[in-house]
Amino acid sequence: MKNKPLLITIIFLFGLFLVLYFGQATGYYEYKTNRKTVLTKESIERFEQDIKEGKEIHYEDYKLKEKKNSNKLSNGILSISHYLEEQINKIIVFTFKSLAKALE
Repeated sequence: MKNKPLLITIIFLFGLFLVLYFGQATGYYEYKTNRKTVLTKESIERFEQDIKEGKEIHYEDYKLKEKKNSNKLSNGILSISHYLEEQINKIIVFTFKSLAKALE
């Protein structure tokens, strides 16, 4: 019973990691990909319009410009998420190696 708070903390952190990881992996990535597609279509339309009008063409005018929407809080949470991901990966690798040795 001495390890019960530790076990609860580990389970909570693992659950939090899973929620953050899957939320980031599914929704955010799809949103960014969709947004890039829309921006690319807009860039192509601008490019075609500029060619029709005979304007001088420069690559920098049409490439995607990434916005930095990060702050200290999101950077901190992201670093915690990366750290938790590394630790969970180590635990999973250790568990499966131990299981493989036990089955041999």
